[in-house]
Amino acid sequence: MFLEKLKQWSQKVLVGLIVAFLLSMTFPSQVFAANVLQKPIIELTNAEFSRPSQANSYYPANVPPTHIHLGVPTQYQGQVARPGNVFVTFISIKVNDIPQGNLTRCSSGYFDSNTFPNTTPQEFKNVLDSLDLLVSGCR
Repeated sequence: MFLEKLKQWSQKVLVGLIVAFLLSMTFPSQVFAANVLQKPIIELTNAEFSRPSQANSYYPANVPPTHIHLGVPTQYQGQVARPGNVFVTFISIKVNDIPQGNLTRCSSGYFDSNTFPNTTPQEFKNVLDSLDLLVSGCR
């Protein structure tokens, strides 16, 4: 009787551990994601993005018809960015004033470089890569 109860209990514990592991992989820590997403404003402006205003920043800074649009709020998922930083919550590409699409944001906070629209200029890929915002494929 005792061994049977122990076996049932251990099976429940094992199932609980597996579920907890799967949930942690599916919904990673928001603290980790928020830390990854933060970028210093000076780093963005040094890369020739416009100074963030009303949670937006653009590359090139003069916002020509073909540009990158970043979502850069100072608050994200209930957290406030460190002083002088913003969160990068989305990356959108516009070519000749026509939206081409957004890059997929991974659960890690990085953006999937495999999701650039086909019309994205190489210069845009390079500048975003230099800011350490990209990974090749979400995991």
